[in-house]
Amino acid sequence: NILKVDPKIGEMQVERLKKLRAERDQKKWKEALDNLREVSKSDENVMPAVIEAVKARATVGEICDVWRDVYGEYRPKEFV
Repeated sequence: NILKVDPKIGEMQVERLKKLRAERDQKKWKEALDNLREVSKSDENVMPAVIEAVKARATVGEICDVWRDVYGEYRPKEFV
């Protein structure tokens, strides 16, 4: 069995994200992600900064973008 998702669901989600980004406080959002970036570079616990970012309406993708920027991205070795 293959799960088939109605394309309208994806379109609805895109619209929800557009609305979220338009309505959130951009200053708080940027400050929260900047703080997450700085905390991620330190030895501090990142969880409080993640919670702050979520409260500022940052998406999971935006939080992960910060971490990819700080930590990089794992790329497995290719075997031929």
